[in-house]
Amino acid sequence: MLKKLILSKERIIILVSVFLFIGCVTPPIKVGYLDKNYYEKQINSICVLPIIDERKDKSYKVDFTDKILQQIQKTIETKGYNVEAANNFSEAKRVTIPEILEMTSEELSQLGPSSAQTILFIYLEDVASRYLVMSYTFKMELRAVLIDKKDGTILWRDKGVGSAGQGGLISGVVGPMLKTGVINSCINNMFVSLPQSRM
Repeated sequence: MLKKLILSKERIIILVSVFLFIGCVTPPIKVGYLDKNYYEKQINSICVLPIIDERKDKSYKVDFTDKILQQIQKTIETKGYNVEAANNFSEAKRVTIPEILEMTSEELSQLGPSSAQTILFIYLEDVASRYLVMSYTFKMELRAVLIDKKDGTILWRDKGVGSAGQGGLISGVVGPMLKTGVINSCINNMFVSLPQSRM
């Protein structure tokens, strides 16, 4: 009887280990910058531009940029800012990603709606997804730069990294949920250093 009980406990431990969530969300990376005159400029509005994919390896297809932008807008709103989303980088002309990556902050300030107070550039640095036997991992890295539309000053910038892993027979089912969690955590980490609006 005792032997059967021990074996049963061992089976339970094995099953729990198989389905156990492994991995964690990466904590914020302290690489942020805040302009010394940020509060004096009384920032109350942020215009979010489309995501800039600056990955060197684009073999992983990213089809969830809308989800990223929606979460970014929600996160900024919790900081008390008015949020506007732009559908393109320029109202006057077509601008390509390679051109944007070569621009100075003064040149970047010429992009976005002319009526915007500030413009936010979101750079996708890395996305990685990996399926192994009985496991799934996902990682994402973003960086953001907030620019004063009036004078081209960099007001704030920071970076967010999120990663997690999933093990077990249910990894194929929970994979999309895991991805959403990593995206949200990456964005939250990135905006931790963005000051609360005082307006």
